Amino acid sequence: MTLQFGVHDSAHHRGSALCSTMAMQVSQGPLAMMAFATSEPVVRHTTPMPKGYSFVRKGNTYLTRNCRRQTQESHQIVYAVVNEEKKQVGIRVPTPIYQVVLKSEHATRLDREAKVRKRDESIEERFREAILENFPRIPHVELLVILRHATAKRSGRVGRAGKLEDTDKAILAVQAHIRHNKTDYEDLLKSGTSRESARAKTSQKMSDVSKAWGLVPRKRQTPKKSSSKTKTRTRPMTAAGRIHKQRQRIQRCERRS
Repeated sequence: MTLQFGVHDSAHHRGSALCSTMAMQVSQGPLAMMAFATSEPVVRHTTPMPKGYSFVRKGNTYLTRNCRRQTQESHQIVYAVVNEEKKQVGIRVPTPIYQVVLKSEHATRLDREAKVRKRDESIEERFREAILENFPRIPHVELLVILRHATAKRSGRVGRAGKLEDTDKAILAVQAHIRHNKTDYEDLLKSGTSRESARAKTSQKMSDVSKAWGLVPRKRQTPKKSSSKTKTRTRPMTAAGRIHKQRQRIQRCERRS
């Protein structure tokens, strides 16, 4: 499927008559989905800048989000700008809106950065507590390495997985650290051993290190039997469904590690 977007010069220059239409086809993919979802005309970065518009480069979420929102609220056009590879590099919005948002970005930057630091510190502290709760004898040096690695921003690693419990994240992160740094796992992979075989061959070593670090066995939670007299509005298998999804998320995090 191919989507075609037309960009009229008259949309930029109100005083002029309708000019020829510049069309651009965007193949199916992330760009096509973006343009379809937002109904933003797509223009190349080499297309002349419309009168009264400014370019907002991709990368600053605050600028992009607020410029787009205010432009749409004022019923004006937001143009998605792409390069030769048809990858979006930014947007074009009315200059007055861009200037207001840019001023706001500068005025609120310190407060926003402070909030981000506070949120990051909270994530790291809860992660640290979860690791120490499950591995009370873990060496301090190893703890610092795991914290720095697993909670790195925009890494997609388990420490930033928002849909996992802190205990699950802590165990997965420590196990990944042990696997990659305390066993022959990496050497086995380099020698051609499959990932599954390498995990099996290093499982005993991982278990030994985990026990040495004081791994606290997790208690299995058995579902409570509901009384026949008790009426419940919950659907059957709801708990099982949640457990199944939790396991799937854990498996995905393990594969990333």
